[in-house]
Amino acid sequence: MRYLLDTINRFPKKNSRSVFFKSFAVCMLLLGCQLAMVKAQSSRDQGRWIDTKVSVNGRLEEWGELDETNKSTSLKYTVANNATTLFLVIKSTDQSSMTKILAGGITFTINTAGKKNDKEGYQIQFPLIKQGEGRRWRPRPRNADGATGTDSAALAEKGAQLSQVTKEIGLRGFKDIQDSSVSVYNLYGIKAAAAYDANASLGIELAIPLKLLEINPGQLTELAYNVKLNGLTMPQRRESQEGATAATMARGGGGRSQGGMIGISGGFGRGGGMGGGGGFNMQDLFSATDFWAKYRIVNK
Repeated sequence: MRYLLDTINRFPKKNSRSVFFKSFAVCMLLLGCQLAMVKAQSSRDQGRWIDTKVSVNGRLEEWGELDETNKSTSLKYTVANNATTLFLVIKSTDQSSMTKILAGGITFTINTAGKKNDKEGYQIQFPLIKQGEGRRWRPRPRNADGATGTDSAALAEKGAQLSQVTKEIGLRGFKDIQDSSVSVYNLYGIKAAAAYDANASLGIELAIPLKLLEINPGQLTELAYNVKLNGLTMPQRRESQEGATAATMARGGGGRSQGGMIGISGGFGRGGGMGGGGGFNMQDLFSATDFWAKYRIVNK
């Protein structure tokens, strides 16, 4: 752009042909700036309309390749809407992210004023991990060579564990809903589900009726939204004891599981140790990771 400006300034001032080319160059410069702004805007908050009827089951069958990838959370995801519903679709193939999700859940915050402010937004947490449940979650087993086990028995066991922590949805900020948590079979139309695919990747789907977000049919609204992996929270009464244990684990130390703490380096509880092996960052499990983005509600 600077090169183009320098070129424009080098044109002779009184030559009619030079004046023409200078005017043409200025127009091209303005057009290029406008196209760049449109491209930046569309990549930031362009909406996606979903025509297909969506079955919220965590299998992600209707979505194909997910639109976005976030490095801080290691998630692939898509935000989309139809005439009545806003969807968040997530796929996790990363061991650390999956363990964090099952230890503390995901919080999806929607600010319909377009502000990056979670205090004023609608919040949905799923899975809703009650205190102590996340501490019993064990990550997927690894074979002797360190590879992730994806045989049918392992997947069946993982699915059974998953079903135990995906029964409720946490809610905050919804004016017409007084409860802080509801069943996944609630009467408000909020849907949530999680499932593993054949490769042991974790899929999560959330569906929120637009009317609960006070968005009218046909209303073009720009949202700010936040996706947060909450991580593991220790019970307050054992904070000092567990904090010391966490610090020991973060340094790669071993130890005996206390109170059903998850085993990180081993398998599903049988011989699962507390060490930092298997490439898993134990310290990261206790730290929330998140990102903000914009989304524009679209109409067909």
